[in-house]
Amino acid sequence: MPGRAPTHSLPAGLTAHTTLARYAALGRRSDESLDQLVHIATAITGTTLGVVGLLADDGGWFDGAIGLEPARAAALFPFCGYVLFRGQPFELPDLRTSDRFADDRHVTGEPGLRLFAGAPLHGRSGTRIGALCVFDVVARTLSDPEREGLAAMARQIEMQLQLRKEFDKLRDRHSEQLERIQMLEGVLRAADRFAILSTDENGVIRSFNHGAEQMLGYGAAEVLGRWSPLAFHDPEELAAYAARLSTEAGNPVLGFEVLVARARLGVADEREWTWRRRDGSSFPVSVLVAAARSEENDLTGFVVIAQDLTERKAAERMKDEFISVVSHELRTPLTAIRGSLGLIIGGALGAVPPSLGEVLTLAHSNAVRMVTLVNDILDLAKIESGTFEFERGPVEAGQLVERAVAINQSYADQYGVRLVIGPGPAGERVVADGDRIVQVLTNLISNACKFSPRGAEVRIAVAPAPQGGDGEVHPADGAAARAGRPEEWLRFTVQDRGPGIPPEFSPHVFQRFMQADASDHRQKGGTGLGLSIVRSIVEHHGGRVGFERNREGGTTFWFELRRGG
Repeated sequence: MPGRAPTHSLPAGLTAHTTLARYAALGRRSDESLDQLVHIATAITGTTLGVVGLLADDGGWFDGAIGLEPARAAALFPFCGYVLFRGQPFELPDLRTSDRFADDRHVTGEPGLRLFAGAPLHGRSGTRIGALCVFDVVARTLSDPEREGLAAMARQIEMQLQLRKEFDKLRDRHSEQLERIQMLEGVLRAADRFAILSTDENGVIRSFNHGAEQMLGYGAAEVLGRWSPLAFHDPEELAAYAARLSTEAGNPVLGFEVLVARARLGVADEREWTWRRRDGSSFPVSVLVAAARSEENDLTGFVVIAQDLTERKAAERMKDEFISVVSHELRTPLTAIRGSLGLIIGGALGAVPPSLGEVLTLAHSNAVRMVTLVNDILDLAKIESGTFEFERGPVEAGQLVERAVAINQSYADQYGVRLVIGPGPAGERVVADGDRIVQVLTNLISNACKFSPRGAEVRIAVAPAPQGGDGEVHPADGAAARAGRPEEWLRFTVQDRGPGIPPEFSPHVFQRFMQADASDHRQKGGTGLGLSIVRSIVEHHGGRVGFERNREGGTTFWFELRRGG
């Protein structure tokens, strides 16, 4: 072409055409189209070397290079970075005259670069993303046609990069669709173990898989286009849940909306229900309800997936019965061992030699811990099996607090902690098993004492439930609003000045055998079951339990019971 400078031979050891994307250290895939565009750029400008440098989050890398080995071409990124920084075409006829690049090893040594020219590369939004750079081993100036050609090739490379970006989007979208198809195939293979139904917006069943037929005893032809999933539910459960949803929503929630109210809001709703078969028998199921939507995000209906929990519930009952039996068999001998060791340490059988004192004290401590663990496990087993006895009646809330404080006073003295009863409404009553609520307060107070510094204060109080701001409600409660009006409830609180609960541990606070720090068990003792028992007892009273972090440090655990009596 007119004005084109003659090409020059390359120094020994340089290749005529390399692709840095193949260079393992850079970890980029090859793009031959970019290599070709770089090759055309060097042909148009009559230069010896050409590179495309692109900017990444972790620095720059070359995507294509002509006339230079990858390891050596990668070192040329500062040149491309200079063009990128300037943001406009740049040309330097002789690098030896440049204060910035005269001492570069590619100028002073092989390949002996002289001419350097470059054009910035921009994304669709105008953001600078890299540069196209060409080099020659002789000093000279590009002609106007060569400069125009270099700028034109930079625009071509920008379009090629945009095409690559769009291709990557399509590839990723295809991969996502393939993953969905594979996941759907897996669901279909296991479908016979689940009842899978779909309905229209009004709840009329549109599909009813073989698993649903086996689980419920109905044929698809009997229910399609005629029935709603409501037909399989226990009416009493539906009525109770409808009342709860109506309270939360502030308006009646009836009919099919009871099952899909949450799903209609975009929340997949999963909970346990009781279903009824064709023969009238009932069985427990876990039901997931999700909204089905079109590509335009319009609601088209609902999907219901149910799993029979009969075997799981049976296994849980066997486990609970086993735990109960084992706990009973352990409690009697452990209690005897604890009592005997206590008598020996107390000198009831004579003076104890100092050499045995420490060993006996350690054995007694471990016996006490084992008895506590067995009692806690037994309580949980009874609660979950439904054999835990609750004798509910109207009891004065303030007296429950006073009883719990009196029981735990000596325990608090061991830790140098003061128990303080906060002011509360006089004469207020709750409908509860007083002994079990004192057990709840005792667990919360003992925890507060263990984790409070010496000289600190643990405050126990009862007051009307707040109008709002429930703090951090335990996830098992679903963060649901309390049934009825706030003034119908009383809130018991135990406030400490301990280290507080780490945010990452918040979802696990009321789970079994969970402690925020593995060292807590060794340093503070405890079974990790106390808060789980607290939750179970409160929930069996129809109440709620939770906690919140205090602004001044520490934690306030709370539970709510309905007023009555």
